[in-house]
Amino acid sequence: MADDLEESGAQAGSRINVNEPHEVRYWTQHLDVSERELRKAVADVGVSARQVAEQLGKRWMEYATEHAFEYGSVRFTLKVTPDEAGVFLPHVHYVEGIVGMAPNELPIDAGPYDSAAEAWRHAEQQAVRWVHDQTGDGRGRF
Repeated sequence: MADDLEESGAQAGSRINVNEPHEVRYWTQHLDVSERELRKAVADVGVSARQVAEQLGKRWMEYATEHAFEYGSVRFTLKVTPDEAGVFLPHVHYVEGIVGMAPNELPIDAGPYDSAAEAWRHAEQQAVRWVHDQTGDGRGRF
């Protein structure tokens, strides 16, 4: 994927281009590392954001732009977005798995979180609750 020089965050392809100042800013902030640490990790393991995060001892899911999540046979795409204040919002998109249900974005049902890990955890919990609400009695019984 070609870099978009106007884009202010990481690329959807999850590659780190240390020659683009906006990517260096994004990844140093969200991996909580210095520019020097980021550049060394990229030199050591390549441009894959996942491998760089792991090289730096960071949990990848906290920094991924989005990831797939499955509960039972129901599939979702989860995303966490940081804002300028340094807080994180969870987003849940239903993909497939419930007969007759079209893909849709679930409403954001929680305020911002102080860490990406908390926002990822909430997104997963929201997806599970939604499955129970759609397929059972809303209390985990089918």
